[in-house]
Amino acid sequence: MTERLFIAAQSNWSVNAVAGGKYSEPYSYMEGYYRAGEKLAAFAINERRNMDVLFFPICFNYRHYVELTLKHLILAAEKYYFALNEIQSGSTGSKLNQSFLIPKKRKFWCFVPNSKIHARILWKSNPKKKIKLNSTHSLKVLLQWLIDRLKTISNQKFDNDIRNTILELGKMDPKGQSFRYGLLKNGVFSIESQRHFNLEVIYKNMEQVYYYLSGIDIFLTERTEQAMDYLSIIQEEIRELENDALPEIMDFSDYDY
Repeated sequence: MTERLFIAAQSNWSVNAVAGGKYSEPYSYMEGYYRAGEKLAAFAINERRNMDVLFFPICFNYRHYVELTLKHLILAAEKYYFALNEIQSGSTGSKLNQSFLIPKKRKFWCFVPNSKIHARILWKSNPKKKIKLNSTHSLKVLLQWLIDRLKTISNQKFDNDIRNTILELGKMDPKGQSFRYGLLKNGVFSIESQRHFNLEVIYKNMEQVYYYLSGIDIFLTERTEQAMDYLSIIQEEIRELENDALPEIMDFSDYDY
């Protein structure tokens, strides 16, 4: 073994993976952990071997994908809410596009800095409690935070089956440790008694979770872009009104003495 571990192949670029820079965006991690769990599960199911030893890395990858995705969607939902709030706050009095109305205004924790979107915040963080999004690994908590935010921008209810699957995954591994280590800090097994787990059910259910959360992500991305475009139109209207209100600048030569 003569080469270092992390180096780029020079003669055969097809074996190189690209990471860092723009490839450090959340999607690289979210998609990567999901695909890792999916490929491992498909291999174990199709080959009917290594199912026992692959169970933990399969579940770890799936769980970490869900955690990262929930955190990403929480921020995305807040950004969309900020854009909607700015539209309604900055309306010029012309008829507001009904698709950009906020269904329900509520106060809850916010994680996106105001400078991220240059919008007014309708809810405030509790100054007595310094809560950061990355401070929790509980899927139950993260899921509830996401649902709270989705309720402010959409009247559609979160799918109950998807919710139950995520909660079950979180119950099996509450802190993101049970699928990583055989022994926990308290000295007990991560799964105390021997049990059997159907990998096909896990594979199919997680596939549905992936499609559903991806759908939410696409919705938030597209709607935020539309809202920002609409906000630009409103801001342009405001600038035009302000310019119209300015007194006409006349040259001294226009006056007769």
